[in-house]
Amino acid sequence: MLATFFLLMAVHGSFLAIVLYFGSTQDRTANRTLGHMVAALSLILWLHGLGVAGVRQHFPHLKEVDLALWFLIGPLTYSYVRRLCGQGRSRGERLLYLSFVGVVLALLPFFTLSAQEKIRLGSLYRTFGLPAVIAVTSLFTLMIFVSVLLARRALAEALEDHSPTDSDLWRFRWLRRLLAALAFYATQDALSGCIFAYFGFYPSWLLTVNFTGYALLLYGVAYLMVVHREGFLKPIKSAVQQKYKATLPSRTSQERDQARADVDRLHALLREEQLYRRGDLSLDALANRLEMSRHHLSQLINQEIGVSFHDLVNRYRIEEAKERLLGNSDSLGPLEIAAEAGFGSRASFYRAFKKHTGMTPRQFLLLRSSRLTGGTVEPPSGSPFPLKSLTASSKKRGPKAPEKGW
Repeated sequence: MLATFFLLMAVHGSFLAIVLYFGSTQDRTANRTLGHMVAALSLILWLHGLGVAGVRQHFPHLKEVDLALWFLIGPLTYSYVRRLCGQGRSRGERLLYLSFVGVVLALLPFFTLSAQEKIRLGSLYRTFGLPAVIAVTSLFTLMIFVSVLLARRALAEALEDHSPTDSDLWRFRWLRRLLAALAFYATQDALSGCIFAYFGFYPSWLLTVNFTGYALLLYGVAYLMVVHREGFLKPIKSAVQQKYKATLPSRTSQERDQARADVDRLHALLREEQLYRRGDLSLDALANRLEMSRHHLSQLINQEIGVSFHDLVNRYRIEEAKERLLGNSDSLGPLEIAAEAGFGSRASFYRAFKKHTGMTPRQFLLLRSSRLTGGTVEPPSGSPFPLKSLTASSKKRGPKAPEKGW
């Protein structure tokens, strides 16, 4: 009965992987990455189902294949989250895949053995005993948790950079639940390893629970593809960018004048009261101060200024940080200046500074020093933000309001 269940789930997952790999037309990279993860889980279920049915023992070369596949789940999950958020490859992503390659190379001597030798040795657990169980379980759990933590950081960056609408937030919730499920199942595997280390055997019911959980994860992916197909397959980044690129409806001159007046009020409030310095400033709080709805303010920022709410606030913060870095009469460090400008962490400050100036704070100060001494250092090519405040004073009431398209 259990063998039939796991084999049916494997068939289901295999079909799902094919659909993700070949059926997506909106974001092939992200959905093909998810297809690879689903295919790996499906193959693991295939092998487990064959093992429960007593068939796998007749195919010695399938031994420990699933062990290598387990170590691919974490890196693929992290890659999927980054691709769906429109982010490129990172150093952490490369290190995770290198760890998987290391596991495969460690297993390579076993994989190259003949069928008779694999039958004689049995499983690696029986050959190497308790140390192998502890090492494999610990490494797998560590890779999953590192992948989950890196993926959650990528999600936080996407939320900060793109400020999606309420209709887009369910995709972030789906990704968080995916990461939580993987962390939970990795914890179960770690518990199984501890039980094996203490009692010398795996409880069959715990193995069933683990693999059933992975099967339900496949069902969750299938459900989202059926119920929310368009939204599920659409990348978060392009969905948010589409909002900014939407064609403005035809408006009367009075409506255009009102929109410009609202934008002026927004800039005046941010500049004069320096609300951007509040680390907890939200779209709702700003809308209440302007006495307009959250939706209207979001639409105003997106369509009239051409950026997201977080982008607008961060650019005010960066302008103040640049001015204070150049003046810095108080001899404050970059992180102290960043904190007073409204940034909650070093990482968010450096990320926003690099995004809006094309360089790090240190490079920015070196460029200013070079210009003052007649050097020839130039800003990085393709800098998205003009260096128009190299001689600005830090005594201004607030940074100049940016124009549309900055």
